[in-house]
Amino acid sequence: MGTASQKYSSRMKISCLCSKLCLTIPGRVVGITGDLARVDYGEDGVREKVNISLVKAKMGDYVLVQSGFAVKLLSEGEAGEVLEMWKMIRELNGGEP
Repeated sequence: MGTASQKYSSRMKISCLCSKLCLTIPGRVVGITGDLARVDYGEDGVREKVNISLVKAKMGDYVLVQSGFAVKLLSEGEAGEVLEMWKMIRELNGGEP
């Protein structure tokens, strides 16, 4: 099964590889106007407009964003896991994503 640190280590390797190939970031929908949503990316206070026409997002949903488009809905647990991995990556890179 593996320990929690082994699981995070494996996820980090996958996440680091993915970050070189594609950048997808989870955020929480805090406002919607038509096909555009205002997405909050958490502790950094970053918010931006994201096209949600590819998913059926509603207020409070977590979405995975790539190139300005929400490409997948996430549960709060999934979003938390991904955000934790990004936090670990930033820490390993001296605060840089």
